[in-house]
Amino acid sequence: MEWNARIPRNGTYEMYIYMGMFLNDWVQPLHRYTFCHDGLEESIILYINGLSAGVKSVIRYAGKEPIEFWTTPFTSRGGWVAAGTFQLAEGNVKLVLHDDGLKNNEVLMADAVKWVRIE
Repeated sequence: MEWNARIPRNGTYEMYIYMGMFLNDWVQPLHRYTFCHDGLEESIILYINGLSAGVKSVIRYAGKEPIEFWTTPFTSRGGWVAAGTFQLAEGNVKLVLHDDGLKNNEVLMADAVKWVRIE
């Protein structure tokens, strides 16, 4: 699955990925994304630990060491997960969710993504 968007102006943006309420044993616990922007490909991995535990995010910015952080636990309806802060130029961006590593009884859930300008 992939999302495409147009960034309206240069700046620092926080990217958020929406995790729906269907987080349980049959949802793939590892979500691997590639974020393409400004000629770069960044790696984002979200480890889903259930609604009560939250999500561990590992961001590998191009040419840098990975950064790890935890989000707060979700409500029963799911919520937005911070997936990194990026310097973005005006133009098109793409986020790709990869389906590798699924087991026979797992599904990959995807809902929405948004970029929020913070500077």
